[in-house]
Amino acid sequence: MTARYNSRVLTSTLLTILFPMICNGQQLSVGVNGGAAFFAGMHADRSYYTRPLKTEPYSALTLSFTTGPYELALRLAANPVEGVYHNYFLNNMVYAQNPFEIMLLGNKHYPIVRFDVYSGLAIGMMIYKNPGAASLANLYPTSEFATSSGNGLVAGIQAGCNYNLSRRIDLNLEMAGYYTSIKAENNYLAKVSTMPVIKYHYSYVAFPVAVGVKYKFGPDARKKK
Repeated sequence: MTARYNSRVLTSTLLTILFPMICNGQQLSVGVNGGAAFFAGMHADRSYYTRPLKTEPYSALTLSFTTGPYELALRLAANPVEGVYHNYFLNNMVYAQNPFEIMLLGNKHYPIVRFDVYSGLAIGMMIYKNPGAASLANLYPTSEFATSSGNGLVAGIQAGCNYNLSRRIDLNLEMAGYYTSIKAENNYLAKVSTMPVIKYHYSYVAFPVAVGVKYKFGPDARKKK
């Protein structure tokens, strides 16, 4: 219920901010990025679930509006969250198999000839639901699922550079550092025994590094007058 309410509040806020920009004809761009996410500082308030996290693939779809040097962007991103498991039979401790992140980014740009360097802040939320207990043993025989579902806050900074290939297309390189704090629930044992549902909190810092392509609509900021 809380996750659904937070999602509605975030969506309403985004529409309130972005709608006037769309109506005023600001430059619109769409970008697709892919790369890797590195992790550090993983901590859970139940010590059993505190594990080093593995490097994972990262992907993102970004819709952005630019006016002058300022950019406001809506990003949908995803990367699995898995920990190292020291066991003869299991090699993964899965926290979030297919997490979904929705983030609002604010950047300031500094054009330098064909390059466009930028940096800014980001805030959003992460939400996920892992596979049901009945499918785990067959689909993931070498993994333990540390959570069945979770949601929480994502916030941090990013910096990157666009390289102008043409009037409409940019190559993009971006690096970021995002703190993630998750309220998790593990109901797997509760479904097959008299054990209660386990609820706990975990957090970590993710460092995604990604490259991609951005396509620009509307007025071109680099167009010569």
